Amino acid sequence: MMPLELLPRNSMKNKKQAGVTLVETLLYAVFFALMIGFAMFSFNQILEANLKHQNRLEVEIEANFIMQKILWALSDAQTINEPAVNTTSSILSVTKYNFAQNSLVFDLDSENIRLRRGAGDLPGPAIILNSNTVRITNLSFYRSPEIGNQPEAIAITLSVAALPQPIGPTASTTLTTKIYLKKYIQMNIYFRLQGR
Repeated sequence: MMPLELLPRNSMKNKKQAGVTLVETLLYAVFFALMIGFAMFSFNQILEANLKHQNRLEVEIEANFIMQKILWALSDAQTINEPAVNTTSSILSVTKYNFAQNSLVFDLDSENIRLRRGAGDLPGPAIILNSNTVRITNLSFYRSPEIGNQPEAIAITLSVAALPQPIGPTASTTLTTKIYLKKYIQMNIYFRLQGR
């Protein structure tokens, strides 16, 4: 073996540059950990946004479906049994023209909207209209009287909220509308007379 002095200078340099220092390894590890942390944070944000959007969409679909069912019941209304004029109620009872399963009754029962068809001694079973992923926080019907040229109307307020989620805020919406009844009743009578 040769003494160290006899080795050429550039062979010593090559031996120093051949390995990776501890500082370089730590820098690479920290950089890699930051990249993984940023990727996980971004992925979590995307999942939360997707869940929030999905909840919001579900609430909107449920609210629109329920409102359309109520408007369907009022579209061919012969009489409004409940609420009485100038009162607000969480129950709407409607009798429709030429409908075998009269009366239609919408009501709120422990955060669910129910529809019951039929009246008297043999009412039909109550059908829950909303899914089990949402809750109904408000349902009210206000029946305003006919005043001058303004026909009788039903003002509907419907509030729907998603069930509480472990992550993020709970989606909710409130729909309000006012349906003028005289138009429907007069139009139905006119069309029924025309058909005779």
